[in-house]
Amino acid sequence: MIHLDNDSIVLRLKQGDQSCLEDLVVAYKGYCVNGLKKKTRCQNEEAEDLFIDALLELRDKVLSGKLDHLINAKSYIFGICYNKWLSAQRVKNKMNSIDAENYYQQYLKDDMLFESDDVDYKMQLLNITNKALETIGEKCYKIIKYFYLEKKSMEDIAEIMGFASSDVAKTSKSRCFKKLVEKTKELEKQ
Repeated sequence: MIHLDNDSIVLRLKQGDQSCLEDLVVAYKGYCVNGLKKKTRCQNEEAEDLFIDALLELRDKVLSGKLDHLINAKSYIFGICYNKWLSAQRVKNKMNSIDAENYYQQYLKDDMLFESDDVDYKMQLLNITNKALETIGEKCYKIIKYFYLEKKSMEDIAEIMGFASSDVAKTSKSRCFKKLVEKTKELEKQ
């Protein structure tokens, strides 16, 4: 195992020593890739890509003068890897946000008690959802109603609700939907 002095890493990167990156790969790739796979359950290829991106970010920060001292390079690089993974998850979650109908269809498919012809269960879930809608507040209720029932666009909702933009309306809708889902699950357990 190569031992790299934290200060010499910064110095070598400032001098443009590309072999420093190679040494960092040899020294810390196993730790960072295995740590990411364990902590995030990501695939090996994704973990390796994140590790390489983290090394490049480290180099760029040193070269731009934003970083001039390291206390623990291994932990710092792992932290960059993990934060990059978290950022990617946030983007993925935003892009994969689902509407109420798809959520409940999936929820019902995943529910062990659900049978495709169990109308009583479907009605019970619908009643629980209606109760949850009554508890999420008037603003959230209106946003959910406008989007899912009246099929209004985000632009229309922003105008009706007095939001600054459709992005604000979209963020509000996501928060309200999350609130609705949490309340529905809570009521279902009662």
